[in-house]
Amino acid sequence: MKKNLLVLFLLAFAVSGVSEVFAAGLVEAATVTEQFHLRADKTPLVRKAIVKACEKRGWVVSKETDNEIEAILQKRSYSLTVSISYSNDGYSIAYKDSTGLKYDPEKNRIHSSYARWLKNLNIDINADINLLNG
Repeated sequence: MKKNLLVLFLLAFAVSGVSEVFAAGLVEAATVTEQFHLRADKTPLVRKAIVKACEKRGWVVSKETDNEIEAILQKRSYSLTVSISYSNDGYSIAYKDSTGLKYDPEKNRIHSSYARWLKNLNIDINADINLLNG
């Protein structure tokens, strides 16, 4: 009986450990937000910085409306769509849709590449915004 309990305990521990390993590849599908203060007439330059960064990183601008850009990144069998809202006071990059990235809407979790792709896009946008501030 004690041996059976020990086996069940070890089995439960092993299964929970395996599921944690698989879950470790997922990260929060967080929104990236940056704030700054530019004159109102600089808003078109913020748009230009976003589009330039998208093109540099392989994102395709698929849709534009007033102060919002939708961009898609295609990598092998993955695709990620984000919405980028902007003004002269800042911008935010938010998850919109994806395929092949194991997005879990209940937990707001996604493949770990999401964080890297948004970080790189954010770095490139900020590089141009910093030139505007200079």
